[in-house]
Amino acid sequence: MGELEGEWSGSGTERDTPFQSMQKTTCQSKIHADQNRMSNEIVCTMQSGVRKTMHTQVTLEGNRLTGSVFQTRTVPREATQSRKGSVRGIRTGNSSETEVQFPGLMMPTAKSHLTVHDASSYSIRVDAMGVVLMDVKFKRVGAPKEANKETNQASQSQ
Repeated sequence: MGELEGEWSGSGTERDTPFQSMQKTTCQSKIHADQNRMSNEIVCTMQSGVRKTMHTQVTLEGNRLTGSVFQTRTVPREATQSRKGSVRGIRTGNSSETEVQFPGLMMPTAKSHLTVHDASSYSIRVDAMGVVLMDVKFKRVGAPKEANKETNQASQSQ
């Protein structure tokens, strides 16, 4: 998971509930990660002005992922809504599939699919009730963490 460390910019489509239409969204992601832990803050702004912030923290043990998610949703001229949930799933190669659960009778379990395409891109697709809620592809902002280390070492030795 350490290779995901850094800042990312993304775009794609998203909807608030399974019954709404998809709309364009732009997102920023900041990931802090090592081999066994990852913290990801994703801030997305949808075409309608709805802004969602998701703080996800996961721990990897073997191929099992467990953790938590905290989501805030801000709609222009409305009160901010917050909810906390749990994350659990499996990592397979360069991807993971997790279930995200928020407490409450009306909150369906969502499935999140994260795929690392290469050192400079990853994508997240979230489904609930058989419908896509979010489909965003992220591109790295700046060089990967390891490349930054090499650049810094090269400039220090000059």
